Amino acid sequence: MSDLAGWVDRTGVRLATPLDGAAQDIAPLEAALGPIIAGADLVFLGEMNHFVHEKSDFRLLLARFLLRHGVSVFAEELGWSDGERLARWFAGADDGALDGLSLFGSEEGARSDRDDHPTGLFAASFKTYPREQMRFEQERFYRGLKAAGPPAGYFGFDIDALPGAGYADIARRLAPRAREPAVGEFLKRMARAPGETAAEEGARLSALAPPPDPAAAAALAALADSFRYIALTYPAATYEAVRPGMAYREEAMKRRFADLRRLSGGAPAAMMSHGLHLAKDDGLIGEAPGVGPGGGQTASIGHHLTQDLGLKVASIWMLYGAGEDSQPMPDLPRKAAYPADTLNAELAHLAAPTLFPIAGGPFAAPRKVGHMYNAVVPVTLAGTVDAILFLPRVTPMRTR
Repeated sequence: MSDLAGWVDRTGVRLATPLDGAAQDIAPLEAALGPIIAGADLVFLGEMNHFVHEKSDFRLLLARFLLRHGVSVFAEELGWSDGERLARWFAGADDGALDGLSLFGSEEGARSDRDDHPTGLFAASFKTYPREQMRFEQERFYRGLKAAGPPAGYFGFDIDALPGAGYADIARRLAPRAREPAVGEFLKRMARAPGETAAEEGARLSALAPPPDPAAAAALAALADSFRYIALTYPAATYEAVRPGMAYREEAMKRRFADLRRLSGGAPAAMMSHGLHLAKDDGLIGEAPGVGPGGGQTASIGHHLTQDLGLKVASIWMLYGAGEDSQPMPDLPRKAAYPADTLNAELAHLAAPTLFPIAGGPFAAPRKVGHMYNAVVPVTLAGTVDAILFLPRVTPMRTR
């Protein structure tokens, strides 16, 4: 038996198959994860593929565990405006808010005088994006989290993919004070200008003096960043040309975190994203194909929070050995086929979902880790992640 297999056999917690985030007993997680998350400022929940059915079960299972341990603020890799709407939905203030999520295909706020859809590298994936499946899977997670909690706070910390809905969010925030001269003047200046480009719209919003409301000011900054991001990225025709936009996006994520940290009073929070955004130390992540977090030009948000800000972070990743996904890039694979020397292939023999710790195990040297599109990246897991939930097989997202 290899050192890896022996470690997982001795320390791993076997979970029921199939993984069921809503109903599965969380008591078996206590011994493995309780010490890891104790006293943490942040808990990273990093999946290695956004487009698999089991992602929502991974998130929900761990969210239920974290709620029991007093973590009730959640932040997700989605737009700030979507996060605002979800927060209202979780609070019971807007039953129809899910229909307005850009994640689900809503184009609320789209301009009539300009098309903000991608024209370059990402154009094809926008057309083939699995919105119906994404809605089913994400809504399954949201409803499960609401039943288990609900969370005290919910945020998006990413770019709004089709920005514009944030105007309505800001106006809604400021509506009770709309008669105040300063607020009225701000709303007048915020109004869209005919014929402006996305870059001009972002620059105009960035130049505005922020409104006298912290949440509205955060929404304004997020809206400006989103327009600047799409101006940089959506025309880009190659992965190399995408790098500046990816760097801008990662820096915008850091700004969104600063805002959500202020708005939540610094409460312990769970952050949910692709695992490579949530690396605790970028120096322990090797070169990967394509364009990763930060475009190779700036540190990941995970590195920033852990290394630059010095926050105490517990990190849990979801990996898998085989299966298929629903990713929308038409020229990239959907079926997992990881080389034999990857961690994924070495653990593919496991018969059930297995949670195992990293500390004390054979993880001091880099191991090859497979993720979306069969991309493989060398990762020194000790210092990057604290525990892994490994699934032998994943399946495509579903619609029911």
